[in-house]
Amino acid sequence: MRPHPVDRIARLWQKLTNVVSLGCDVKKTLALALGLSLLGMSANATTVFSDNFDANNYGLNTTPLGWTLNSGSVDIIGDGQFAWYGAGNYIDMNGSTQVAGSISTTLTGLVAGASYALDFDVGFNNGSGNNEKLSYSIGTLSGSYGPPIASGNSTFLHLRFAFIAGGTSAVLTFADAGNTPNDNGGPILDNVSVTAVPVPAAGGLLLSALGGVAMLRRRKKA
Repeated sequence: MRPHPVDRIARLWQKLTNVVSLGCDVKKTLALALGLSLLGMSANATTVFSDNFDANNYGLNTTPLGWTLNSGSVDIIGDGQFAWYGAGNYIDMNGSTQVAGSISTTLTGLVAGASYALDFDVGFNNGSGNNEKLSYSIGTLSGSYGPPIASGNSTFLHLRFAFIAGGTSAVLTFADAGNTPNDNGGPILDNVSVTAVPVPAAGGLLLSALGGVAMLRRRKKA
């Protein structure tokens, strides 16, 4: 069986770091180049999962289709009801029970060791007016982001993060992790997707970085 293209890139990286004695700065440059290349998306990228929540009906304390409520509650808002971010539905991560919500869904069909990008939109809750924070996790990736407080805000912030699948499935989780978890209003979540990173985009930038390392090596020998 032919090795996965991402595995070939990983092996190339391993051989390079084993054979060539690289300085710390050079290693950081290569790591940054590889990370940025993994985030470079092309038109033929494969979407593994996507949800804009528009298949749901408006509802307070309602779990969106295809997701599991882990704790607290969430509201499905939009389409004329708290439509701060235009047409369509989105999720208020702190439902009307005044208990911060957490939802998750299981992704299948992943390739272990392959690179993926997690994308989603996050917005400030114009109803609560408090400092909100959205936490996210999938596989070994985890973090949180607090959208800036801005009354009357109507523009989502789009976030993208790279991760490597540890197996053929992974649990994607979002939660209200704000400083005011019981204020009946959490960060707003929309347009969630997980996309396989195209190998040509990953390989091209990495090879460019390797070329730069080769030049540095020749300069050291001169």
